[in-house]
Formats: sequence, C-alpha cells, structure tokens
Amino acid sequence: MATEPKASVLVVDDEIPVRELLSSILRDDNYEVVSAASVDEAVQAFEGRDFDVVFTDLTMPKRSGLELLAYMKENNSAAAGIVLTGYGSQETAIQAMRLGAFDYLTKPFSVKIILDAAARAIRSKPPTGESIEAPLPVARAPYKDTERKLVGKSAPMRVLQALIDQVAPTASTVLIRGESGTGKELVARALHRLSPRANQPMIPVNCGAIPEDLLESELFGHVKGSFTGAIHDRVGRFVLANKGTIFLDEIGDMSPKLQVKVLRVLQEQELEPVGSTQTIRVDVRVVAATNVNLELAVEEKRFREDLYYRLNVVPIELPPLRERLDDLPLLIQHFIKTSGKRQGRVIEGMAPETLRLLEQARWPGNVRELENLVERMCILSKTSIVMPDDLPPKFRHASEQHPLVPQTPTFLSASEPARSVVSAAAPSDSSVSIEERFFFRSGGEDLPEGKATIPAASGIAPDIGDGVNLDTLVDNFERQLVVQALEKTRGVKSRAAEMLGIKRTTLVEKMKKKNIVY
Repeated sequence: MATEPKASVLVVDDEIPVRELLSSILRDDNYEVVSAASVDEAVQAFEGRDFDVVFTDLTMPKRSGLELLAYMKENNSAAAGIVLTGYGSQETAIQAMRLGAFDYLTKPFSVKIILDAAARAIRSKPPTGESIEAPLPVARAPYKDTERKLVGKSAPMRVLQALIDQVAPTASTVLIRGESGTGKELVARALHRLSPRANQPMIPVNCGAIPEDLLESELFGHVKGSFTGAIHDRVGRFVLANKGTIFLDEIGDMSPKLQVKVLRVLQEQELEPVGSTQTIRVDVRVVAATNVNLELAVEEKRFREDLYYRLNVVPIELPPLRERLDDLPLLIQHFIKTSGKRQGRVIEGMAPETLRLLEQARWPGNVRELENLVERMCILSKTSIVMPDDLPPKFRHASEQHPLVPQTPTFLSASEPARSVVSAAAPSDSSVSIEERFFFRSGGEDLPEGKATIPAASGIAPDIGDGVNLDTLVDNFERQLVVQALEKTRGVKSRAAEMLGIKRTTLVEKMKKKNIVY
C-alpha cells in the first residue's frame, strides 16, 4: 500500500538532466513532485493549488528564478522557495532572501544537500492553522507586549508546552531543571500565567544572587531592630507573593539554615519574619528551579532530602538548545523581531549558510546565548541580511571545532587507567553503527542478526581466566556505549537514545546513575 507523500514539491529548471535528476531524488524520498521547464510553466502549475517547497534555478531563459519568487510572494504562496545557482554571489543571495527565499544552494550539490534542504524547509513551516510564532497554543490568557515568550514547535517543546498546560491549573509545587539559559524563568511565568493565580503577584527570587545573610530577610522579611541596619520593618517575598506564585531560582545554592525555613512554608504555609515571634499565614504556590544536581547534593548532605521531595512534586526538565535545533529558525526570527524593535534597526533575516553554521554550534549558553548573538548581529551586521562573515569567529569555525564524526572516545574507570573504548580488533571506520563498533568477533566474523558477543580480551574485557565481576564488566560496557552514543550525536540525548534503542528518559536515568555528564 502506497504511503502518503511527505509533501508537495515543484522543481523548476530549464535543463532537462538537472530537472529530471532533482525530481527523481525527491520522488525516491517520497515527495510528490511536479516539474516545470520555465517560470511561465511554474506559474501555470500554481493555478488552483500551492506547494510546500519550490526548487527553482536562478538563471533561465526569459524569466529568472527571482521572478518566480516575486510571483510567489505577491500571491501569498506558503511554499518555501529554494534557489539553485551555479554562480553564487552575496548580492544575489540577499536579493533572493528579500523575496522570501528559504534557502540558496550553489551547484554542484549532492543528494544529501537537496534532501536536507527539503527537510529543513518542511520543518520550518508551521502546522496548518498554527501561527509560526505561537509560543503556547494552549494559552488561555494573551501575553503582554512586554512579556517574553516561550518560542518553539519542536518535539521537545511540544512535550514541554503540553506539560505546562497540564500542571499550571493545579496548586502543586514544581521543580524546573535545566542548563543555564534554557528559559527556566519563562516556564515559571507561563505556569503562573495559566494558573488560577494569574491575576495575583508573581514574585521571582534569585537565591544564588543574594548574599546568604540578606536572603533570609528578603524571603521572610524582618522587624525593626532585629539586626544592625534594620531601621524599619520589611515585608518578605513570601508575603508579597500571597495568593500568587513565588519563583525560587537557583534554589540549589540555598544554605541548609534557610532550607529549613522554606520547608516549613511548604509544609505549614506559615512563617515568622526575622526577629519576630509573630506567625504569618500565607497562601503561596512555590515554583523552584536549579541547574544543580540535587540528587548528588542530597547524598553529600548539602541539600535537605525532605525539602527535595517537597519541591520535586512535579519535575519539569527543559531541553538544551542543542536538542531542539529545529527551533533555531523560529527563535532567530523571534529575536530579530524583538531586538529590531529595541535597536530601531530592520534586519530581514539570516542567509541560509549563516543558519547552517549556527546549527553546527554547541550552544553552551543555550537560548540566552542565541538571543545575545542575534542582538549583536542586529547591531553589527553590514547589510539587512546577516551573512556568515557577520558571525563571531567561534561560530564561523563551529564545524571545525565540533566535527560531526567524533574521534574514538575514552573513559576513565575508578580503578583503572583511561583506555580506548574500542578494542584493537574492532572496525576503525567511524561511519559504522554502534553495534558494528562494539559487537564483533575477534576473528572479524559477521555476527548473526540479533546476537552479540563481548569484545576480545585485547579491548575492554579482561581474560575470563583472571576472574571477572560480571556486573562490573557489564556496567562498564554499558557506560561506554552511552558515552559513544552521546559523542556520536554531539550530546543530543533524544538521538543518542534512539541510536541505543531506548527511551530518552531511560538514557537520562542511566547517565545519572553512572555519573555521566555531557
């Protein structure tokens, strides 16, 4: 039974071999393809219908590909235009981008380049009836003009948005986990905005930014004369947040002394200001956030176990930017728009090659780093289209710093020196699969399908005659597989999990259990 085509594609090129080759490549990848030998034929193909993607040659007799882009723009076509040319120039690329081109490819190109361009174009299109910038489709209250938004429609963001919508109407305590710059405060504000407390205060407190001797007073308040410098009474943040939400950011940095007082608020909904014997009742929803490994902090007695369980009623884990690269175009578009308003400068977009370089970056600072970069580009870009030369050097050379095919990784056992993960008898070709690199016979025989053996003693397994602890051996071997998968996918956990044939949540648990940080 024939499968439903991925999308509809129009191929426009006056050269028959090129047109037929492109059509064949796309049809073989399950696209519905219509071809045209000229812009006039392409215009006729648009009569009564639209396409998802249009591949058009730039230079053709009579009318150029730019004229086709102009036609598509004038007629509000939703198709993503991809321009093909043998003579690339920055001026032509800018002109194509201004006419709405999604991508700009220079001949010659490979099958992979064509299919990748088509896939990116499809991913960039919002689902039917959904705004490109819709941050929370489930939102019941509109964002204020000055309010920052969650932006994204990738799979991890859709899961996150669904969870926010499910949790927000409740009174449950939420613990938001995620790397720095992933948007923990934005999630906290979304939880408040979608809750029955939306019309009450939302009070944020950065526990890591306030000195310990002042944080207690900030949170719980104090009475006049309770300590040197307390010249008047002060209302604490918990009281200010009464009937609303308090957001305790970086709670993992809080001292044990204050942890006890926060625990009391969570358990009893009451507190006493510093220097006072009066008990104050409060009705506050607590949303906390951290990028600290709280489980490890509990083990090391740096964080109270009872407070951890009180906070971790509903855990929300935010994906790092490297795991939601499909959202890059939407995020860039959003930040260009907001930064342009602040800077008073119009930036029309980024050249496709610029986007490709950004997709190869590691983004240790996540969305915050991207936002700062876009603002910088809006100020310093030489033209209204951000070109690769406008990027800082570390982004221009991202592909050199972080090659797609990693080198053979190493791991360090607690009792043994570091050594190569792959046995000397293993295939050295980095393009082979995980199974091929780790499951093999010492004589180089092919394994029967679905079966695997432990590598020979020259690699990671000791000779059985020496005596082996099977649990330790299997644990070390599993650790190596996880590390290799993470290296191969540049830390993208969802892809690493798929490569290992397990769920992402299972991979995360294994990483925590084995203290693998990536």
